[in-house]
Amino acid sequence: MPGRVNIIQASLVDTWAATVAGAFALAEISIYTTEAWRLFLDRLAPRGLLSFTRWYDEQYPAETYRAVSLASTALTQIGVENPRGHIMVVKCAYLQRAADGPGGVATILVSKEPFSSDDLELLQKLRQQMRFEILLSPTQAADATYARLASGKDLEEFVKTLPGRIEAPTDDSPFFLCDFDVRDVFRSLLGRHVPRVRRTAFEGTLGAMFVAITLLRVLCFAVPWFLTGKNTWVAGAAPMFLFFAAIGLGFMLVEVSQLQRLMIFLGHPTYSLSTVLFTLLLSSGLGSCSTGFWHRADSRLWPIARLVGLLVALVLFGLLAPRAVASFASASTPVRIGVAAGILFPLGFFMGMAFPLGMKAASARFDALTPWLWGLNGATSVWASVVAFLIVLGSGVAAAFWAGFACYTVALASYLWTVRGKSMAQS
Repeated sequence: MPGRVNIIQASLVDTWAATVAGAFALAEISIYTTEAWRLFLDRLAPRGLLSFTRWYDEQYPAETYRAVSLASTALTQIGVENPRGHIMVVKCAYLQRAADGPGGVATILVSKEPFSSDDLELLQKLRQQMRFEILLSPTQAADATYARLASGKDLEEFVKTLPGRIEAPTDDSPFFLCDFDVRDVFRSLLGRHVPRVRRTAFEGTLGAMFVAITLLRVLCFAVPWFLTGKNTWVAGAAPMFLFFAAIGLGFMLVEVSQLQRLMIFLGHPTYSLSTVLFTLLLSSGLGSCSTGFWHRADSRLWPIARLVGLLVALVLFGLLAPRAVASFASASTPVRIGVAAGILFPLGFFMGMAFPLGMKAASARFDALTPWLWGLNGATSVWASVVAFLIVLGSGVAAAFWAGFACYTVALASYLWTVRGKSMAQS
């Protein structure tokens, strides 16, 4: 059949050494998502096979379970009523297993059409010849978990009852190798017992990173404030502090979320990093500059209108950007880079206005506090880079973006609070 292939194979495409060290626990792996597997299945001939080989852990085969969950979900989404008839998993165990290594490898085979009796007979012959073990087939399963995952029924509820993260990854959260819940990081920091599927070095590193940056933020801002800030405190300045903290957090949440989202669209992390950073820095700089020569006679309403425009731009971007990405997914790389830059530019332009608008409002009433507000914005931005990734890891890219929208909403409310306080003070 033109445009179709008989087999798509990916065998051990990442190393066990990096995996056990936790180096890839937070790496986005776009070939292990439901969107990717639907695409793979669409490119197969009717009798074609999708073959993925992963490391196998005898104590708790979380990766193998997750691969079955991924296959079952993808098959269900393309209209297959009985996914189990389309999935087979075989294991090849090591003769001598390292103490800290895997127990072997497991290969999952997925077909668009149900496996026939001839296919099952051939599988049995190969199992005997090559001393494989069948973990899952249309007629047998190594345990009830394999059978339940392959059924495709109520998977969202069932995977919540299993240790680790067994749900099928998506493009919104493409972290196949991350087998822990982000909440477990904070539970560990509080000294609570957290049952682990496989303990890696990175889980502790992630928590330590968050604590370290939080403490540095306190040391670099809060401590100097308590030592000298009382002499420069101005009544009614609290909304301004909230404003600058909110726009620092909001900018990074939006930026990091788009770095993650456009990585798949552009096809390489380098393209995503360079395109997103260049476009947002350029457009936000121009937006910031525009506040110096675009003004109206009523200077009180015009800044508010710009901040409202920022919220509108965020909503439009959140709703329309996924459609633009889907429409140009098959375009050439230069075109995709141009599309990414085009949809990011207006967003960055509006986000760039927030800081100078806030600084002008602050200098008019709290001139002595402007260095503190500047420092707070910078400290919050650094802290937000870690917070943003924790949100992406735990809840997905979309959640991080809309959290950024919520921060800018808080910023608008804080600005209105400041303007109202100024009006009351003048009256």
